[in-house]
Amino acid sequence: MKENKYNKIAKIIFAIAVIVFLLYKSYGDKYHLSSNNVEYTIAKTTDYSGGRGMQSYIDYVYFIDNKEYKSTIRRDYDFKDPLKKYYVVKYSRKKPNVSELDLNQEVTDTLKIREAGFTNFGK
Repeated sequence: MKENKYNKIAKIIFAIAVIVFLLYKSYGDKYHLSSNNVEYTIAKTTDYSGGRGMQSYIDYVYFIDNKEYKSTIRRDYDFKDPLKKYYVVKYSRKKPNVSELDLNQEVTDTLKIREAGFTNFGK
């Protein structure tokens, strides 16, 4: 009987820890993007990800100081074909892996795309 009680308590503590971690991660990323320490660059959308019954995502890649970063954004079905295109991405200077892609700001200027670190942007 005591063993069963301890298992229930352990499961509850574990569930609370997972919820706290997810909230911390979510709000921590939002904090880094709402501060004054943000910059903008260009990202390329590369693929869709997610499985059946799950939210679909758009994968994207961007470069900061010649280092590649990859991230995802929830897919917006209003955009018919956003893949293999370039968009403005906001990122945290303190944590460059924290970013937010803006699908409303497509970039077509090849000079800006090249300056953002994409050298083979036609492929």
